[in-house]
Amino acid sequence: MFAPGAMSDAQTAQARALLSRWRGPGTLVVVTHQINITALTGIYPASAQGVVLRPSADGSLKVLGTVTP
Repeated sequence: MFAPGAMSDAQTAQARALLSRWRGPGTLVVVTHQINITALTGIYPASAQGVVLRPSADGSLKVLGTVTP
C-alpha cells in the first residue's frame, strides 16, 4: 500500500516522464488532476482550466498561459 502522498507523487513522476520524453509532431494534450498540475507548474488551476506548457531543454516546463473553459 502507498503511504499518504506517495500515490500522487508517483502520478506526478509519471506525468513528468511522459511530458519530458514526448517529441511531437503536433500538440500533446494531457488530462490530469490538479495536484499533478500544481506539482509540475506551481499553478493551482480552476476546475476544467487548461495550462499550456512548453518543455525546456533542461527538462523543466515553461508555463505559456492558461485556457479557461
